[in-house]
Order: sequence, then structure tokens, then C-alpha cells
Amino acid sequence: MWCPKCKIEYTAGITVCADCKSKLVEELSDEVEVIYTTNSQSEAGEILDFLHYSDISSAEISYNEETNEFDLVTTLDDAQKAGQMLQLFLAGKNNHPAITGNKTDEEGILNEDISFEENEEISSNTQEEEEDSLSSNTSVYVKSQVYYDDLKSSAQAFTAVGVLGIVFWVLNFTGIIPWFQQPFVLAVMMIMFLAFIGVGISSFLKLKSAKEDMEDEGALSQKVQDWLRENITEETLLSLNEEGDTPEVSCMRHYDYIKEKLSFEMSELDEAYMDAMIEDFYNSLHL
Repeated sequence: MWCPKCKIEYTAGITVCADCKSKLVEELSDEVEVIYTTNSQSEAGEILDFLHYSDISSAEISYNEETNEFDLVTTLDDAQKAGQMLQLFLAGKNNHPAITGNKTDEEGILNEDISFEENEEISSNTQEEEEDSLSSNTSVYVKSQVYYDDLKSSAQAFTAVGVLGIVFWVLNFTGIIPWFQQPFVLAVMMIMFLAFIGVGISSFLKLKSAKEDMEDEGALSQKVQDWLRENITEETLLSLNEEGDTPEVSCMRHYDYIKEKLSFEMSELDEAYMDAMIEDFYNSLHL
């Protein structure tokens, strides 16, 4: 067993590094993933502290002399969790402009090449580790209202294009607009425009179900937000702060507390949906 941070080998049976308290791994990996790039050394230091606080001990700062920038890197196994924690850090930083001073998107560039699927494949050395990775993966929740609006727009667009295409086909077939007269081209055009109409009709048929889901979600969201407002106060969250906490660490404490309470009260909620509800609620507070 090896410590991924100290690079010290331990005998079998030991699971935690005696020096840095990091979890030991079976093998050391020389490959690292760049999760964030910034030209501010202080910002890089803040993020590094936050990642270490979040038990991502493999996080390090690498200075790029060619670009004069600082790269935040982690092992491939930690890249997925580090990306999630980084998103939380940036969200907390943007909520405290008076403290941060500069806009994050002007100083740093989030590495968009990190995908959950790639990291799951890399980090899953055993079936048990793969299941743990999948269970900890936080997906992005798409609200039913957004899905309904997108579906409605798609239905209207596909149907309109299909109908106009059929009209265009008829004009060509009758010779009024003799642009495409070849039988093969006309056949392909007809199939394509009919397919557009088919997709449009299919989307329209799904609208009723999507609207019902949207209404059900609206009622559930109202119930969740009402419970949060009644049971989670700003005073309670502020009491969780410890001396020396950065705004990002405080945000992390608040988020964990809210999620723990909400999970206990409404354990049936989907995790991605719960995260979206907590984010909406937290953004409404004046912390």
C-alpha cells in the first residue's frame, strides 16, 4: 500500500498514512489530470487548501513557466471528485465578490476535458471501487420546465421544417421550381422531410406527459422549498462556521448540513434534484 501524497510504502493492513492521514492506495499513478488553471498564485493556494480540506490529498499546484500560469492537478482517481469540489468552490467564491476581488472566469479556466465517464473508467480498478465511484457521482439535474420548453420548441421546429420541406418537394416534383428533378434526390428529400414531420408529431405527443411531470415537479419543489425555509435558518448556518474558515469552506459546511437534514426528512428525493433544490434555497439566503 502507498500514500498518494507522501509516496511512502506501507505494509499490508494499514489503510491511512501516518504523516498526512491520506487514504492509502494499492499502486501509485504517475498520471495526473489538470482540473483548473489560473494566473493567480493566491487563488491556486485557496483552491488547494479547499481540496485538501475535502480529503483530496493528491491535489497539487504545478507552475507552467511557458504560460506563467498555475495548474491545479490531481491523480486520475481523484479528478472526478476534485472537479465537483471545484465547482462548489467557484460557486461559493462568486457569492462573495467583496472578498474575492476578481471574477473567477477572468483569472481561471476550468478544464472542460474532465468527463465523468472517463474518470469512472480510469478510477475503477475493482468492481467495488467502480460502484463507489458511480454512487458518488453527482449528475446535473434538468428541470421539467426546461425539458418541456425544449420539447415544445423541438416539436414546433421539426414540424414546421417538415411541412415546408414537403411544399418545397411538391414544387420541385411538379416543375414549378425545377431545382431538383432527379428521382433519387426527390425520394431522399421526401423521406427526410417525412422524418422531420414524424419527429415533430412524436414530440407533440410527449408534451402532455411532460406537462404533467412539470406540474408535479412544481408542487414538489414548492413543498421542498417551504420545508427548507421553515427548518433551515441563516442563524443556524452561521453558527456552523469555525474561526479561520474561508467563505468557500463555510459554504461547504452549510451545504453538507442542509443536505443531511433534507436527506433525513425526504430520503426519496433524487440526489441531483436535491442538489438543485439546495442550490436554489442557498442562493436565496443573505449569508
